[in-house]
Amino acid sequence: MAKSQILLSLLLMSLGTPSLSVSGGPQKPVPAAKCSGWETKLVANLSSPQTFPQFLKDNAQTLSALSASCVTSFHTSVDRGVLATLLNALNKVYDGLNPGTKQALYNWVQQVSQTQNATKPPGPKGWITVEVLQVLGRFILQAPQSTLEGIVGNTDSPLCKLFKNGTDIWDRLYDLNSGQAELFLDGFKSCGIDVTNQTVFSKLGQLTCFFDRVASKIRPADTLALVAKLKTCTRNVKDLYQKLISGKKNITVDDVMNMGESAVGLSVAQLKDMDKDKVKQLLPTLMNVTGWKDSQKKALLDQLGEVTARNLSSLGYLASGIEVKKLKTMNSNDLLEAMKNKEVSKSTDDMNPVQKKTIIQEVLRNKSMDETLKDIPPGLVSEISAASLKKASNASLSLDFLNKSFPWNKGQALIIVKKIWKNLKTKEDFNKLTTAVTGLTCGIIKNLSMENLRTLAQNSNFTRDQIRCGSKAYFDGLWAIKPFANLTNDDISQIPPSFLLFSPVLPDLMKVNGSVDCSSLVAVLTKADPQLLPLSSGRRNEVLNFIKTCWNISDTSAITLDQLAKLGTVVCYFKAADINSLTNTVFKAAVQQLNACGNFKGGVKQSIAAKIKSTYGSDVSAWTTDVVNELQLLLSVLERNDLGKINKTMAVKTALSDILSTLKSPQGFVPGDLDFTPDVSAMREILASIILNTTLPTSARRRRDTCTVVPTIDQITALGAASTSLSASALSCMSTDTFTNTMDILAPLTGLSLDQLTALKNKAQEVSSRSRRGYFSTARTFSQKWILPKQAKGR
Repeated sequence: MAKSQILLSLLLMSLGTPSLSVSGGPQKPVPAAKCSGWETKLVANLSSPQTFPQFLKDNAQTLSALSASCVTSFHTSVDRGVLATLLNALNKVYDGLNPGTKQALYNWVQQVSQTQNATKPPGPKGWITVEVLQVLGRFILQAPQSTLEGIVGNTDSPLCKLFKNGTDIWDRLYDLNSGQAELFLDGFKSCGIDVTNQTVFSKLGQLTCFFDRVASKIRPADTLALVAKLKTCTRNVKDLYQKLISGKKNITVDDVMNMGESAVGLSVAQLKDMDKDKVKQLLPTLMNVTGWKDSQKKALLDQLGEVTARNLSSLGYLASGIEVKKLKTMNSNDLLEAMKNKEVSKSTDDMNPVQKKTIIQEVLRNKSMDETLKDIPPGLVSEISAASLKKASNASLSLDFLNKSFPWNKGQALIIVKKIWKNLKTKEDFNKLTTAVTGLTCGIIKNLSMENLRTLAQNSNFTRDQIRCGSKAYFDGLWAIKPFANLTNDDISQIPPSFLLFSPVLPDLMKVNGSVDCSSLVAVLTKADPQLLPLSSGRRNEVLNFIKTCWNISDTSAITLDQLAKLGTVVCYFKAADINSLTNTVFKAAVQQLNACGNFKGGVKQSIAAKIKSTYGSDVSAWTTDVVNELQLLLSVLERNDLGKINKTMAVKTALSDILSTLKSPQGFVPGDLDFTPDVSAMREILASIILNTTLPTSARRRRDTCTVVPTIDQITALGAASTSLSASALSCMSTDTFTNTMDILAPLTGLSLDQLTALKNKAQEVSSRSRRGYFSTARTFSQKWILPKQAKGR
C-alpha cells in the first residue's frame, strides 16, 4: 500500500466513528438546488461511503470546477471518512479552485466539525484539532487570523502536534501570506521548537520564505543551507537574501558560487569589496543571477572594468547595467551576436529607454531593418522609430513573426497592420496579431466577419475605442442575418461581453421579449470588465437597473447571497443608494467583489465607508487584524482620521504590507474618469508610522529639520512604495550607506513634494562626491531622477 494511502487510512481511524447524524436517524442529502451537472451527483454520493472513492476517481478531471454555491448545499452530517477523502482529493486540485470555492469548503469543514463536536465547550477556535488540520490541508489558509491564533500557544496546541506528527503540508502552502507565516513561526516558538535550527527549517517548506524576522539568528554555517531551501519559494525573497547575506564578512569565491541566485542579496558595499580578478572569476555565476538592482549591476561592472561588445555576452543579466556611452562604442555585429545569449537578451527588458534606443541606433548603422528585426530581442522593439519600421519588408513582418508577442506600441502597430492587413483572413490570422492588434483602425474593424470580431474581442490588447467600433460592427452583422425578434439565447451567449457592454443597441435588446430570456443577457453582462466603462458612464446604471428588473429586485436590500455571487463585478456599478440599502450580511459577502472595482469617488466612496463601519463596528480602534485582512484595499475609502485609529500592531503592519504589495499603479497619464487605482496614501502613512514607530506625519513634521527619524535599510525596504511617507527631514538624515543600498526603491517614487525631491537630490550629490568610483557613478546616475521640480506635488 502506498505511503499516502496508509496515512489516509490512519487519519480516518483517528477521526473516530465513521458516521454521525445530527438527528440520530438516517442521513438525508440536502437537495442540490444550487448544484448543476456532475455536482448533483457529487452531493448524492456524499451519502454513499462505499461508492464515493470511485466517484471521485471518475470525476477527478472536473473536480477543480466545483462551485462555491454547490458547496454551500453540502450537508453537515457527512460521513467522516467521506469528508477526509473529499478534502484529500480537493487538496490535489487546490490551485485550480475558485477562491470562493476554497472559502466555502473551509466554512463547510468548520460547520461539520462544530456540529459533530457539539458536546465540547463552544468556541470559534476550539473546533480545530490536529485531526481537522490534517483533513483541511491547504484549506487551513482560508481561516481568519483570529482562528489561526487559536491553534497556537503551547506545546499541546494543534500546531505543535501537527509538526511533531510529521507532515509535508508546509511544502504545499504556496498561497501563504506574511501574517499567517509569522503566526505559525511564532507558534513554533511557543512549542519550544527552534526554527533557526537547520534540522527544523529543513522541514518547514514555504514557511522558510518568511524568515525575515529570524534571518539574523541563523548560524553562519547554516546560511547556505537555508538559501538552498529558499529556491522553492513562490514569493519574492530578494530582501530575505539581503538580510541573510549582506552582513557576511570575508566572502570567498566558493561562497558566491554556492549562493547562486541568492547572490542578489549581496550589498553594494560587499560587491565593491570584490576585486577585479574575483569578479571575473565569478562572472559565470553572476551572469545567471536575475533580479539585480541597478546599483548592484553598476557596482559589479565598475569592478569588472573594461566592457566591450566582444565580452558583452559573458555579462548575462548584468548587461542591462551598461552605460549609454559604453553602448555607443559597440558595433552592430557584436551587439547582435551578444543578443543571441539568452540572459543578455532577457536583460534588455530591464534597460531604460535611452539604453534601448542607443542599441537600436547602433545596430541600424550597419544593418537593414529586416536583419535587425530578425535578431533583436523583444525588449528592444519599443524603441524602433516609425520611420525605421516603415523600411521593413512585408515578408519580415509575417504573421508568424508577430505571433512572438513583441511589445509593439500603437504607432508601430499602425505601420505593421498597414503592411500586412491584406493577409488577415481567418480567425487564426487575427489571433496572431497579439500586441499589434492596436494597429487595426475602425475602418478595417467594421468590415470584419463576426467570427473574426469574436477573436479580436478576446485579445486583452484590444482598446476601448476598438471595442466600441467592434461592437457596432458585430451587431450590424448580426442584424443582417437575424432580426431582433428571431434572436435566441444561444445567439446572446455568443456575443463577446465587452461588445454587449458597449453596444449602441443594448437598450433595445433589453426590451426584447419572446425567444430571448433576460437572464441570458445578464449572464453575458456579468462577465464584462466594469473598468472598460468610465466612472461617469450612464451605461453602468443602465446595466444595473436591467439586472434588477430581470431578477425582480426593487432595490439592493432584497439581493440574496446567491444573486450577489452571480453579479460578480457588476457590484462596481452600484450607486450610493445601492450600497446604503445592502444588508450588512450581504455587504460583508460583497467585500471581495468590491475590492476588484478599484477606485471609488464621491457619494459611493462615502457610502462604502459608512457601510464598512456599520458592518465591522464604528469603533475602528477595536478592529482586529481579521478585519484589515478582509477589507484589503477597500480600507482606502475610509477617512484618514479613521484609518489612524487602527491598532498599530506588528500583525497589522504585516497585513498592510501584504495588501499594498498587490497594488499595481498604471503607467503614464490616465484620465480621472478612467483611473481605477485607489488612493492608498493614508494606508501607506499608517504602514510607515508602524515601521518607523512614529506618529502620523503632518505638514509641520514633514518640514522639521531635526533628525527625529533616521530610516534604516530594513525600514525603507519594508516600506517600499510607502517610502513616499518619509519626511524630507528623514530623507536628509539617512546615512549614505542606507541611501546607496535603497536607491532602487527611492528612485521610482512618484508624488513626492519639492522638499522631498530636494532632500533626495542632495543626498545623491553627497554620495556621488565620494572618491570611490562605484558610489560616484551609481549615485550620479540616480541623482538625475530628482532634478526636475515639476515632478513635485504641492503640499
